[in-house]
Amino acid sequence: MNILDGFHTERLSAERLEESHFEFIYQMHQDEQVMAYLGCKRSREQTLEYMEHNLAHWKEYGYGIWILRENATGILAGRGGLRNAVIGQKDEVEIAYGLLPEFWNRGLATEFVKAVVSIGLSELRLSSLVCVTNPDNLASRRVMEKAGFEFERDIIYKDEPHLLFRHDNSRQ
Repeated sequence: MNILDGFHTERLSAERLEESHFEFIYQMHQDEQVMAYLGCKRSREQTLEYMEHNLAHWKEYGYGIWILRENATGILAGRGGLRNAVIGQKDEVEIAYGLLPEFWNRGLATEFVKAVVSIGLSELRLSSLVCVTNPDNLASRRVMEKAGFEFERDIIYKDEPHLLFRHDNSRQ
């Protein structure tokens, strides 16, 4: 199997986003804690747009968002992956991630992000990767720092203040 179609970390399995994951993504979009730093809860229509955009991303770039399962239980834990975006007026490849609250504070996000850094920089040979977060999202900032990202600058992203962190091949 191609690593981009799916991969495993010590505690997570990542599978390529498919249409069949709609209800799970919608569940995540309805969780106030998950969406606290991601704008706000999203309607079914907004979730459908999210799915269409991310499925099209896979077709265009050959990588994208994965659905994450906890290895020990097989329970869906979250989503995350690589996506091309204009961030701070520059074309970037962003690592995005989100877990359901019951999977927080266990190091799973850091484990996933580290695996995606390796895929992005080693397998795909991208020159750098970025992560963005709301300045108040201290947990996400810790994940980025533990995964080797360094703060680069303050930016406006999706009309809100954010922090931009970068990881490049010099730090791998």
